[in-house]
Amino acid sequence: MDKEAAQGVNIFEYDDYRRYLNDKYEELKNTTKGFSYRAFAKKAGLSSWNYFLLVKKGQRNLSLKTIKKFAEALDLPEREAEYFESLVMMNQAQNFTQRDYYYKELLKIATRRGFQQLEAAQYAYYSHWYIPVIREMAELKDFRADPDWIARHVSPAITKREASEALETLKMLGMLTAEGGTLAKTEKSLSTGHEIRNLLVKNFHFKMIELGYEAIERYASDQREIGSLTLSLTSDQVAELKQRIFRFRQELLETFTTDLATDDIFQFNMQLFPVTRLDRRKKTEEPQ
Repeated sequence: MDKEAAQGVNIFEYDDYRRYLNDKYEELKNTTKGFSYRAFAKKAGLSSWNYFLLVKKGQRNLSLKTIKKFAEALDLPEREAEYFESLVMMNQAQNFTQRDYYYKELLKIATRRGFQQLEAAQYAYYSHWYIPVIREMAELKDFRADPDWIARHVSPAITKREASEALETLKMLGMLTAEGGTLAKTEKSLSTGHEIRNLLVKNFHFKMIELGYEAIERYASDQREIGSLTLSLTSDQVAELKQRIFRFRQELLETFTTDLATDDIFQFNMQLFPVTRLDRRKKTEEPQ
């Protein structure tokens, strides 16, 4: 662990650079004589004395040039400066692909310093469709905690190495535990910051929708159920439909969750999205 990180605000624990800057400012204000927004702006070579404040409050973004100025003025060591740059780029990314790329960069940087192994495992869980599948497989009647057996029974097929790494990920996350000479599923859920949770959940949805697309050709009709509806709806009806979908998902969980050993694993996807562009449509909260 870096000495700076151990003694003060640890940047590797943050998934929001504005929150980091807020905490870092408070730390420097309390520990550095004469520190202020104006002093920081002078040290960083910024033309506006309150630029730090505006960025911290979300009223300004950082460019690559100002990212480097901030890192230098904060006296960040090389690895922390690298992490800070990727963190800013992830938070300011305009689409999922960019956010996903910079999050993976954050994990690479942090993991090299011994941080965030748990976060790397969480990313793996949501990014590899077969890991949650293997977790559910632990409830099968004839389940064997053997990578070779698992690899042969997952569909579409995965490698023995992928199965082995998936088991290690699930054990690290506490989602599988040793029991009676095998591995058993636990009820443990994942907990992450809001920014990262949104990214990981979207990653998971991408993978599962892709599997649904492939299932049309992969399985005969008696092994799957795929259908769709195109609806013309009012705004109130959209809200009602989303609530009904949510309640239906909850009902499925309550009805089909069982303590009994099961026979097979299925993936159930539901999607509702607009297929027209209307200026009057109100912007909704960030999707998950």
